[in-house]
Amino acid sequence: MYEVAIPSWGRPKIIEKSLNLLKKYNIDKSKITIFLEDEEQLELYKDLDYKKVLTHTEDIGTKREFMKNYYEEGTHLLSLDDDIEIVKEMIDKKNGKEIDDLNLFVENAFKMCEEKGLYIWGVYPVDNYYFMNKNFSTDLKFICSAFYGYIVRHSLDFTGFKVKDDYNFCIQHFIKDGGVLRFNYITYKTKYFCKTGGITERLGERVNISKIEALMLKEKYPEFVSTKIRKNGMWEVRLKGGRNKKPKIFVISMDNEVGKERRNQLGYKFNWFKANEYKDVKQEIKDKMIHLWNAGDKRRQGKEGCFDSWIRLLQKIIDKKINNVILTEDDCFLKQKEFNEFYRSPPKEICYLAGSIINAKNWKEVDFDYPKNIGLNEIDYTKFRIMGTWGFYIPHYKDAENLLEKILDQKRFRGLDVFLNRHKIIKKYYYPSLFITDEKGKSQIENNIPKHRIRNNYSKIKSK
Repeated sequence: MYEVAIPSWGRPKIIEKSLNLLKKYNIDKSKITIFLEDEEQLELYKDLDYKKVLTHTEDIGTKREFMKNYYEEGTHLLSLDDDIEIVKEMIDKKNGKEIDDLNLFVENAFKMCEEKGLYIWGVYPVDNYYFMNKNFSTDLKFICSAFYGYIVRHSLDFTGFKVKDDYNFCIQHFIKDGGVLRFNYITYKTKYFCKTGGITERLGERVNISKIEALMLKEKYPEFVSTKIRKNGMWEVRLKGGRNKKPKIFVISMDNEVGKERRNQLGYKFNWFKANEYKDVKQEIKDKMIHLWNAGDKRRQGKEGCFDSWIRLLQKIIDKKINNVILTEDDCFLKQKEFNEFYRSPPKEICYLAGSIINAKNWKEVDFDYPKNIGLNEIDYTKFRIMGTWGFYIPHYKDAENLLEKILDQKRFRGLDVFLNRHKIIKKYYYPSLFITDEKGKSQIENNIPKHRIRNNYSKIKSK
C-alpha cells in the first residue's frame, strides 16, 4: 500500500479537484495527508475532513523535504499537487481517455520500481498526446513533482531550490540508482503557475528565481543539465546525458592462445571477462552438473567451465551494479550497423540478441517460420526456442540478480541455454540479431556445432 501527500497553500477550494480525483478511484481517505504551512493556513482548510500536518516552511523545496522526512524510510509515497483534475492515458497522437483505475496504476508503478531497482516514477509532464509515446523509460527524463511517486529515502533531499526542486530530486535518483521510471503514455490535467494561491503567488519575481536555480542546477550537474531561455524570459532546464549510452559489451574468453586469437579477430570494443579453466571451477558446479551419458571429458569440462564463467560474470554485474550491458562469448562477431540501431533505443527488459532457433517439436527441422519484427519479439515456446549463449542484453543489474537467483536455485545444473529454455526464463528476442557466430562452427566446448544449429542461426536471416 502507499501513502498520499498533497502540499497546498491558500487554495482550500482548488484542492477539492485533487481530493475528488482520489475519491473517484476509491483511494483510502485515511492514507491522504494535506501539508500546510501554519495555523493561519490550517484555519483556511478547516472544513476539509482530511488529515492535516503543519510544515512551518516558506518554499516548496523545503516543504517537500519536510513531507519526505515525515514518512518512514521505505514508504511508498504518491505526491500530487492540489489542482490535479484528471489523470489521462494516451490512445493515439491525437486522443486520450481518463485512466481506468488510478489506484491499480499507482500500485503497479511502485511494483515496477522495485522490480527494476528504482526508487522514483513519474508520468509525462505535458498534456499533449502528440509528443507522448506508448512506452515507459528508465533513462534520465524529467519527473515532474505535480504527480509522481517515490520510495522514501531520507538521504536524498529537495533543499536549496524554490521552484526547480523536482529537477534536483530527479537527478539525484538517476545518479544513485542508474535510472528513473517514467510512464510516457500517462499524463494529467493541471494549471502550471496558476495566479490564485499556490507557490507562484508567493514567489515574487519568478523569472529571476528560475534563472538563478537553472544556473545552480547547471553548475551542480554539468553533465546532465543544459538551459534555455523562453520568449517570456523564463529559464528552462533540459536534461541531457544518461540516455541511450552504448551498452558495455562483456566477452567471455579463455586466457590461452585460442582465446587470444579469437579476441584479436572480433574487431569491436569490448570488456574481456576471463573464463575459468576447469581446475578453477567450483566443486559444487562439478558435482551438480548434468551431462549426457556419452559426453567425453573435454565436453564435460568445457560445459562446466562455461557455466561457471557465466555465473561469475552475472555476479560481477550485480556486485558492481552495472546497468545497460551486453553479454556474449568470443566466437560471436558484432554486426555494427545493427548495434548502432539497437543502442539508440535499447529494450527495457532482458532479451536474446543472437542464438540458434530450434523447432520446439522437431529440433532438426530448419524450414519453419518465426516472428521477424524489427525490435523485440515474443518467444512462443510451444513453437520454437533459442539455444546458445551467443548474446544477451541486460538493462539493469537487478535483472541479472533475478536471473542468477533462478539459476542457482536449481537442485541440479544444466547448460545455461538449456536451463533458460526449460524454464522459459527469457521471454523475448531482439531482431535482427546483433551477432554472427563463428561461421565454421568451432567451439571450445564441442569439436563442432551441429550443422542444423548453424543453418538456423537467426542472425543470418536478413530482415524484410
